[in-house]
Amino acid sequence: MPEVYGLADAVPPHCRALALLTAFVALRFGEPAALQRRDIDLEARTVSVRRSYSETRTDGLMVKGPRAAEKDQGPGIRIHTG
Repeated sequence: MPEVYGLADAVPPHCRALALLTAFVALRFGEPAALQRRDIDLEARTVSVRRSYSETRTDGLMVKGPRAAEKDQGPGIRIHTG
């Protein structure tokens, strides 16, 4: 766990929360990259992962649903942070 905090300390301050969220919730790279402000509810203390960036050789960079949605686990992932 010290490695996670070391990584978070090494990134620019505005990326620290994103680095910690990605590490502790085990998000895939494209999921935190696709987060938008409306996905974060500070009052409810939740983060909703509704989309993911994905890059393919034929289509390039595209936005799609998170992998959990592809496995019929619902339209996205809701993470309670508190």
